[in-house]
Amino acid sequence: MEFMCQKNDCSLFAVASHSKKRAHNIVLGRMYDYHLFDQLEIGIEEQETIQEFGSAASGASCGTKPLIIFMGEKFETQTEFKALKSILTDLLRGQTVDKIALMGLDRVVLVAEANDKVYFRQCVMKFKKSGTRVPRVELTEMGPSVNITLRRHRPAAVELEKEAMKAPPHSKKLKNTSVDTLGETYGRVYLPRQEMDEVALRKMKGLKRERRATAAAKSEASKPEEQQKKPKKTKVEEPSE
Repeated sequence: MEFMCQKNDCSLFAVASHSKKRAHNIVLGRMYDYHLFDQLEIGIEEQETIQEFGSAASGASCGTKPLIIFMGEKFETQTEFKALKSILTDLLRGQTVDKIALMGLDRVVLVAEANDKVYFRQCVMKFKKSGTRVPRVELTEMGPSVNITLRRHRPAAVELEKEAMKAPPHSKKLKNTSVDTLGETYGRVYLPRQEMDEVALRKMKGLKRERRATAAAKSEASKPEEQQKKPKKTKVEEPSE
């Protein structure tokens, strides 16, 4: 099982078998880090398929998240029933989400316990007008309907269970980051305002003459007044007699 689960990248498995000693047998199990975590063996006594309920299942959509309800005290006290509740929750809950719309709920999975037996029922939800903001809900059984008996249970090892139950440390929330629908993380960087007058630009050949004139004017202004070049006086020759 560990090899098959690792090959197919599965964390949950279900194996159905039938024999004279254990008729209509199903083994449900979970993996942790590609190692067997726990197993639970259940027996099917009575069952009705979805097709036997006619068109009742037409009101439910494939792939939606169901509302799961467990009824019975033993789901909180006895080990086998607690294991069944945990495994069924992992099998049926689907993708983990933070919020869900009320109109997105279209079916209910009811798991009830009575007389050491488990009754698995699934109903489709229909919202009716109630005159208030909260609609009136009607349930119609859609199947499958299964009566279950618990047989054998193999709990997880103590050390493996402790390791699996460890919660990851809470990482500090990074500022100025966002995650898109594909899981990619993007960051936002703030830069100071740039002064365009001080930005070094590319030197162009057409500006060489202007730069030379500017440099000459600056050097001339930095000299003392006596060393500054005086304008040459033109010599006027007297006409000869």
